[in-house]
Amino acid sequence: MSFITLKDGKIEIKAMDEETLFGGEDFNNRMVNHFVKEFTRKHKMNNSLHSRVLMRMRNECERAKRTLSYESKVAIEIDYTFQGKIRLK
Repeated sequence: MSFITLKDGKIEIKAMDEETLFGGEDFNNRMVNHFVKEFTRKHKMNNSLHSRVLMRMRNECERAKRTLSYESKVAIEIDYTFQGKIRLK
């Protein structure tokens, strides 16, 4: 795992670690947990989101993670049936 910054077209490695117990699925889970907290805080809802919404969120987090391997920013949008699309950053 690496923590890098990209500024003025230059990549700077800030930290590196070979954490063998932390993989892609762990990263996805942390992203999903972060966005669930953000969503429930922003929309003042309880923490129990419908399983389909969680599945969509997990899929979008996976897509975002892959996109971030070659882009510096990515938007996550999930179609939430009751209130239209939600946008997470």
